[in-house]
Amino acid sequence: MEEPTSRYFLKVLRKPLERRKRRLQNELSTLKKSWKNLGLFEFLILCEAYAKRYIRDSAINGSEFGSQKKYPYKL
Repeated sequence: MEEPTSRYFLKVLRKPLERRKRRLQNELSTLKKSWKNLGLFEFLILCEAYAKRYIRDSAINGSEFGSQKKYPYKL
């Protein structure tokens, strides 16, 4: 079997990367909206919850892309 090329990796990784990008954009949008409605303390707690959940999901899946669940997270 021949060696996988960088083109192969780009093709294989493109969809997970696109999903991750969309998810992060959705999370950022949610956080921006939350910032307007919350005080600083509540906003920081919300950010911490997002980070902890993302780290947990990444560890469970053994992947740097995190899980394929629908996002943003429901807190």
